[in-house]
Amino acid sequence: VDAGCDFLTTQMFFDNNLLYNFLYKIREAGITVPVIPGIMPVVCLQLILDSASLMKDNYEQILALINGSTGLKDTTEVIGQISYDALRNSSGYGSAVAFGLIQGVIGLILVFVSNKIVKKTDNEGIF
Repeated sequence: VDAGCDFLTTQMFFDNNLLYNFLYKIREAGITVPVIPGIMPVVCLQLILDSASLMKDNYEQILALINGSTGLKDTTEVIGQISYDALRNSSGYGSAVAFGLIQGVIGLILVFVSNKIVKKTDNEGIF
């Protein structure tokens, strides 16, 4: 602070009382620069939880975009669209369920991989 910093960043913490005690001590010492709390655990947790949503395809929006155009259908096909077409063309529920299962399994694998990456960075994962 004496060297001219504009703000401080704390280490990561889970207990807010630790931050409040630290703030009280530095204010008593005459340090008035802003203090930014360490938020890495929250960011890492959000990364893990959001990694599964990478497999989400919002096929309803793609159906609205295509709107019967055969040219767009070939370039915008996603897993949800394939499942929907399998149900519409009476290919049976088996194909649609299989595509949904594959999508879910890949999402679960992404959660496990991102959790492993977060743990390798010395942060706390979800399991």
